[in-house]
Amino acid sequence: MIKDKKVAFALFTLVFVVLWNLLDLLWSVLITGNGYHFSAGMDLAAPLAPALVIGYLLFLRDKSE
Repeated sequence: MIKDKKVAFALFTLVFVVLWNLLDLLWSVLITGNGYHFSAGMDLAAPLAPALVIGYLLFLRDKSE
């Protein structure tokens, strides 16, 4: 278990973005049959926003609230 909340938050954000792109790759290739095209706006910014919000709620927020 990671004791440092900031490290856990950073790892969660990184894993979230990587899994988002992996699932997008699988969806593009296996389901739709199209090629995978990486774009910074949709493949980095779009998963980063929910990852930051969810990560904040899970790791950085004060639990006493």
